[in-house]
Amino acid sequence: MRVHRPLSVLRAVFGCAPLLVVLGCAPDQQLSALRGSGQAEGELRLSPPLLRLDPVPAGEQAVGELLLENSGAQLFSLEALQVEGAGFTALDPLPAEIGPGERLPLRIAAAPAGGSQAGRVALWAAGDGVPLTAELRARGLVPGVELWPDPVDLGLAPAGCDTEGELWVENSGELPLLIEVEGVVGDGFVVEAPSGPGALSLAPGEAQALAVRFAPQAAGPAEGAVHLRATPGGVHALPIFATAAPRVTLEEAWVQDGPWPEVDLLLVADRSGSMEDDLRALGATAAALLDELGARSPGAQVSVLTRDDGCLSAGPASPADPEARAALAAGLLGPWGAYTEAGFTLAARAVAAARPGGCAEGLWREDARHVVVFIADEEEQSPGGWAAAWAALRAAAPELEVFAVVGPDGGCPSAAAGEGYLQAAALSGGPAWSICGADWDRLAAELGAAAGGLGAGRRALAAPARPGSVEVWVDGARWAGWWFSAEENTVVFEEGAWPPPGAEVEVRYERAEACDGPAAGGAAG
Repeated sequence: MRVHRPLSVLRAVFGCAPLLVVLGCAPDQQLSALRGSGQAEGELRLSPPLLRLDPVPAGEQAVGELLLENSGAQLFSLEALQVEGAGFTALDPLPAEIGPGERLPLRIAAAPAGGSQAGRVALWAAGDGVPLTAELRARGLVPGVELWPDPVDLGLAPAGCDTEGELWVENSGELPLLIEVEGVVGDGFVVEAPSGPGALSLAPGEAQALAVRFAPQAAGPAEGAVHLRATPGGVHALPIFATAAPRVTLEEAWVQDGPWPEVDLLLVADRSGSMEDDLRALGATAAALLDELGARSPGAQVSVLTRDDGCLSAGPASPADPEARAALAAGLLGPWGAYTEAGFTLAARAVAAARPGGCAEGLWREDARHVVVFIADEEEQSPGGWAAAWAALRAAAPELEVFAVVGPDGGCPSAAAGEGYLQAAALSGGPAWSICGADWDRLAAELGAAAGGLGAGRRALAAPARPGSVEVWVDGARWAGWWFSAEENTVVFEEGAWPPPGAEVEVRYERAEACDGPAAGGAAG
């Protein structure tokens, strides 16, 4: 009877490339004593008893060695070598014999498909019914790619505007990955990634976001797909969806007013410290305002309000009065109180004080056009909010028209957006000017001209317009001699090209979207 005694275990760890590894033997222990027919007693050893080949990258193989050693004095004939287990292979043919003292390496290759694999080597010598054996182990490294979200839905994009989203790529396997965008299908879709094969490398467990952009070509739903090549890992496809929405087209119309034989013009000035320079500049150009107003409305009168109690700081004064310019300039720098940034509150108190015997008596005449100009670099700050204060003011003066010289929508470095004032101007059909870097010579003249009639020289639009989309029509025909100020979101008519009194004016435009960004206005007529 032949007795087999186990050898100690010796491991070999392999790198990623195919390897040939020579394994040493465990300390000498008798594995098997074999007696061939008619042969002297001898020993054959197969070591190590457990051969490990791991980890092995997918698509590659590792190679290790078992050592067959004849430590006896006799020649042994070798009959068969059997390798069991998926992915394990013997690379060398079995020799016919092994002589005394000879050592014979037996190379074993492992190419596991993934995960842990087990195998076994069995070797038979002539006349021995019990084989020499060794156990085999290997672990295959598995690549993995996860893509999300699946699908990528970029949502709604206005025509002419790009919309963006993200596609995440994660290495969910055990091998480093090289990622390449192999192609993008679908009109208007772009996936931004580092260029060149292998430019994007992901370690196991690492994730990277790729920007996905859609530039609509036409209105309607759009679909596509991105194809990513992972090495190793193959090609992966992910669907992309988006919808191109048509632009919202808006129309605004009004009848050009004027001339007005009588106008009651009230300037309500924010007297906070940040307004000092602007009010001085307006006072210095008061003559331009009075001249334009008087030319169009011989019976006009001008008043100034800065006080909390609604009492006038200047006026009412006629544009023809030689003292009116100085009075107007002084009134703009008049006394002020706690409500100086609450313009609607001040105006409502002035209307109430315009009754006979009140401190603002004569402010409002029954048959005159009533115009109030709010001049401020902050939003309207009446207690309870501007909407409630505006409603109270309109109840006291239903025919009131509002002009606004305030910060534009979005504000600027020197002024906050004139919330409340801008809305009141739009609701009453009045124009709005930006106070940011105002040209007071021009602005004062436009104020006087617009208040006096013969039409308004500018028109603030109710919604932000996309530059380049604005059209102006007067009495059903295209109108020339105007330009669009994107900063103020206002149609500005050039001198001598104002629509005539009584004309029906229509402005058509596409509503601006956030993706349009800031753009300078340009001449359109």
